[in-house]
Amino acid sequence: MTKNSVDPEPGSDRLRQDAEMEIHQLKQTIAAMRERMAQMDAANEQKVQSALAEAGDEVRQLKSQVAAIRDEMERLAIARDEAVQAALAAGHEDLRQLRATTQALRDQLEALGFEKDRAVQEAKAQAAAEAAELRRTIAAMRSDMETQRDAYERRIQSLLSGEGEAEGQRSGGDGRAAGSLQ
Repeated sequence: MTKNSVDPEPGSDRLRQDAEMEIHQLKQTIAAMRERMAQMDAANEQKVQSALAEAGDEVRQLKSQVAAIRDEMERLAIARDEAVQAALAAGHEDLRQLRATTQALRDQLEALGFEKDRAVQEAKAQAAAEAAELRRTIAAMRSDMETQRDAYERRIQSLLSGEGEAEGQRSGGDGRAAGSLQ
């Protein structure tokens, strides 16, 4: 009995060695799998960082485009305002000249008296024709100005809508790039 308790069975050493060998192999497999998972995590993290960098670049580009469009809109608004002011100034100058001409004609009428009635009537008719022509000119200038303003606004809308379409195409449908601007 003592011999049995001290000396294990000959087959049990073999089983123990096999078990220890299997445990060692399992530990090696687990270590290899952990290392592979760590490599995959690192690769995934690198892909995420790369995607974030690309999205950040795209956001910066889009913000730059928005700023450029805003600058262009401001420039167009200034140009439009200048054109309006120039047209108004020209209309005011024409009106001032028309009033000055009318006053000069009245002064001549008083100086020459009624003997020159026919000449004065012709001058008044000419002044009226000039005024009508000036009004037509002003109306035409206003129409041209409104046409140009409408063309600028259409261009701005076209640029804005073109940017929206380009933004939708760049986002790839996942909503990340477009959502970051909202």
